[in-house]
Amino acid sequence: MSILLQTDQQKILWKDEFRFGGDIDSQKGLQRRVSQRLSELLGTRTRTAEYCEPTDNIEALEAYHQARIYINQKGPEKLEQAEQLLKKAISFDPEYARAYSALAITSLLQRERGAMRLAFDLSRKALNRCPTLGAAYKIWVPPYEGISNNLISGELQYRDALAMEPNHLWMLDNYANSLMDHGIGDEAIKIIERAYRNNPLQARAVVTYAWANL
Repeated sequence: MSILLQTDQQKILWKDEFRFGGDIDSQKGLQRRVSQRLSELLGTRTRTAEYCEPTDNIEALEAYHQARIYINQKGPEKLEQAEQLLKKAISFDPEYARAYSALAITSLLQRERGAMRLAFDLSRKALNRCPTLGAAYKIWVPPYEGISNNLISGELQYRDALAMEPNHLWMLDNYANSLMDHGIGDEAIKIIERAYRNNPLQARAVVTYAWANL
């Protein structure tokens, strides 16, 4: 149990309970989570993706960024390399939210048995550590209530997720594919161009952009 107490009035300003093995996986994670909650309460941190606690572990950071390159290059071997690097990043820093999110995407792209369940669990771990990671949100979020049209529900989910991470290549690529599948080609082309404009050096964006302009 963590408590913020105003000592002169003996007034509890905030309290919360964290569980090891559930919400928190390490002592370092507990320190980060309490720090984040207090910062939000005191108005010194805005709860957006940019302010989610980054890793201060160089090895974890390097493994994560190398894995992202492999993810965007596609191919079974590249995805296997990405998976190993992301697991390494998490071993270096078990509270690295973006590594969990990227590992969830890697699991989906590998399309192995049980991939969706694994991606869901990894996304939940990512969101527990950083609630505004758009890609993890898109994988984890259930269908929106009160919307029977799958196209509209998916559209709203992508828009909400991209509001959190506007330039996320995997999401932009999948959003464009979804629009294409539903016959909304003009809008899909705009998304593809946006993905290429924001990620001009990523193989995934280059290939998709080239295909769209055939």
